[in-house]
Formats: sequence, C-alpha cells, structure tokens
Amino acid sequence: MPPTLENMSVPELKDLLKLQGLAVSGRKADLIARLREYSGKPKPEVDWQYSKAKKKLKKQLLDPTSSIHNMTADSDPEYKQ
Repeated sequence: MPPTLENMSVPELKDLLKLQGLAVSGRKADLIARLREYSGKPKPEVDWQYSKAKKKLKKQLLDPTSSIHNMTADSDPEYKQ
C-alpha cells in the first residue's frame, strides 16, 4: 500500500513540494494541503523577474570581461540554425 501524505515525514513532503516548484514553508498540515491543492496541476512557471537565468544574464552583461559581449550566432552551437 503506498504511503499517504499524512504518513510521510516533513522532509519528504518538502521534497515533493520542491519538485513541483511550490513553497516549502509552514506546518505539516500546510504542506499536505499545498500538495493536495496543486496535485495534478502543471508546475508553475517561474517569473522571469525572479529567475536565476535573469540574474545570471544581468551579471554577465554588467561584467565588461564577460564572453557574452563577443557572442555571435556562429560562436555558440546552441544558437545555430
């Protein structure tokens, strides 16, 4: 018989929440409610404003020695068509 959410430990519940991109704060009952509320729904998109990709790009753009300033479509195979 598969374990129910109530039988899972708080760290296990937090791992499930992280996989879904959901908040991991609160009491055990809050974690279970959050998992049930979002169960089966697609993972929420991370807003560009708060994304790690934006932070990385901003850091590279502000660094004058960054290789990003010398990039062309041909210099990176990811951007070749």
